[in-house]
Amino acid sequence: MTAFKTYKYQLFVYFFIIMFTILNAAFLAYNSNFTAYKFIVKFVFGLSVVVVFISVLLLSIQAVKTINKNKIVWKEVVFLIINIILYYFVIISSLILSTQFPNIPDSF
Repeated sequence: MTAFKTYKYQLFVYFFIIMFTILNAAFLAYNSNFTAYKFIVKFVFGLSVVVVFISVLLLSIQAVKTINKNKIVWKEVVFLIINIILYYFVIISSLILSTQFPNIPDSF
């Protein structure tokens, strides 16, 4: 898998988690009555936790590979910087999703 594909997949997953968190915060009052919605929020929260832990390693490896190349590819550097910034937004999103349903008995 090339570096560009990895960066694009990361970007897609980061955007998905961030946009889901924004939509969840905006429409929580309307969607909280559905039992399946609580499962969806838990699933996306679990996905965000896994993504946060895997992304630490993946971003570190990508940064080392991108910086240590003989020829600098500026597209890779831009994708790396954008993904690092979005990584911190995913951490914030994960924290927000972890507090959405704290009073239900089967929550994390």
